[in-house]
Amino acid sequence: MTRRTTEERGERGAGGVRKARETRGIKGTKGIAMHGKRFKGAALLLAAAVVLAGCGADGETDGGDGKVELSFANWQWLEPGRGERLWKSMLEYEKVNPKVTFKKVSATRAEYEKTIQTQMGAGTGPDVLIVPPGLLYQLAAADLLVPLEGVAEDPHLAQETHKGKRLAYTWEVVNFGFFWNKKLLGQAGVKPPTDMAGVLAAARAVTAKTGKPGFAVRSSTSELNPWWADFASWPYGFGGGWSKDGKLTINDPKNVEAVTALKKLYDSGSMPIGDDASTFRSRFANGEIGMMFDNASVLFTILEGNKQLTSEDVGVATLPFPTGNSSQITNFVGVNKHSKHQAAATDFIKWLGSQEGQRVSAEGLFPTLNATATPPPDDIAAKYPWIKVYREQAKTAQGSPFIPGFELSTPQISTVVMKAIETVLVNNQDPAAALDQAQKAAEAVKQ
Repeated sequence: MTRRTTEERGERGAGGVRKARETRGIKGTKGIAMHGKRFKGAALLLAAAVVLAGCGADGETDGGDGKVELSFANWQWLEPGRGERLWKSMLEYEKVNPKVTFKKVSATRAEYEKTIQTQMGAGTGPDVLIVPPGLLYQLAAADLLVPLEGVAEDPHLAQETHKGKRLAYTWEVVNFGFFWNKKLLGQAGVKPPTDMAGVLAAARAVTAKTGKPGFAVRSSTSELNPWWADFASWPYGFGGGWSKDGKLTINDPKNVEAVTALKKLYDSGSMPIGDDASTFRSRFANGEIGMMFDNASVLFTILEGNKQLTSEDVGVATLPFPTGNSSQITNFVGVNKHSKHQAAATDFIKWLGSQEGQRVSAEGLFPTLNATATPPPDDIAAKYPWIKVYREQAKTAQGSPFIPGFELSTPQISTVVMKAIETVLVNNQDPAAALDQAQKAAEAVKQ
């Protein structure tokens, strides 16, 4: 059996986009200016952008009955299982406000940001959109999001606010955890580890006794962006971080400890070196890998409908780092400044932030958390009892993959840092020396 996670299966679809009701083409032009400003960070790659289906901010008009159709863009609509559940949960708003209907707008995760950038830069795009953290900083800098007024506050208000204006509401929070195959650890004669030394010892034991990889995480710049997001928990977990008080701290001694810990696992002979995340996640689902650090959505996808490996077969704990700290990924929801239905779109986000909206989204977004960490329905929580651990990890998560104070230049800095870490893993460069070099290179990147 080969299983793919929701983020990987979301890459599928003809031409990378699933059509919804209708498709409108947008002609890409190199160097589109955003209200006189150009996006910083990743290149727009306009000519290669995949067109989002059915966006409604391009002059589309509604009928004379006062009804409004809001186009709603999200790559998660394509996720098998959760995507349809999530979409149905949002349709609950149509019952609350019968004058509004939603139009599903889908694009693969890989193409999502550059497609949104292309369309909004051209003065079009969806009315409502899910905004990954990196894209939030770019759209905010280009003044392409509608300031939200009258939306309930949530614990992530600081991240949602830019230059004194609240530009988004938190859609979901993705946390990381530690999980293992109980059978393989039992065959190896080891108890679930509670610290990194124990993880290393258990990984070696699983491989020695079963011949299967004992531990798996991303470890290659061939998956640079997702590896950066996954690895972000390591420096925080060791008590470090990438910046402090407005200065980069790439070579912080605690960060060196984190890289050293990964290097020990990499050299242990117990990791499936060369496997990408799609491969080693599928191998875990098939009972072929001992332990992993990964996010809640990955574990949910591995277990959902899996008769070979069930929730009862998997142990779950918070990350076994020296501190309880970790990273988390926050995705947001906002309103396109080019939308012709800004008031209606904002009213929807107001509902989303209400007690009823949070109750509905908690079920749709499961296993990730919504803005207020509203618990999922009891029957879902009972079916997946391990979600309690991820919710516990969320209480001490203190960072994100984006470097505080250097958000717009994080893409360039992350490339420098992860290439340095790869030289440690592959070429045996000293971790401290590698991060010293990365510190100098990162400081040369302009914010």
